[in-house]
Amino acid sequence: MDRDCYTSFKVLQKNRGVKVIIDTNNHVLTYRKGNYEIKFNRDDIFRCEIRKPTRTRYSTDHNYSLVWFILNDRTYVVITCFVGNPFQIVELLNCKSETKATASIPVF
Repeated sequence: MDRDCYTSFKVLQKNRGVKVIIDTNNHVLTYRKGNYEIKFNRDDIFRCEIRKPTRTRYSTDHNYSLVWFILNDRTYVVITCFVGNPFQIVELLNCKSETKATASIPVF
């Protein structure tokens, strides 16, 4: 399996079966995967990063991106572009974020 195909598979698997609900009035995000559920609002966020790949001459046409939330209790939540647009998710939560371009998308 080549690297791009492997990355595609890992990014897809990370959020398989995930449901994200955003209460835009209260800026609360609910993340559900199987029996696991976590709710948090922008005040619970210690750090928010949007990760997107850098384009190189070896890049494929894939443009996988994700939003990575680190909460105050050091819990982290990763939402990939297969669930929702990371930029829109951050905007709906009305929180500050950093955007980082990386050579490859880390899948936690």
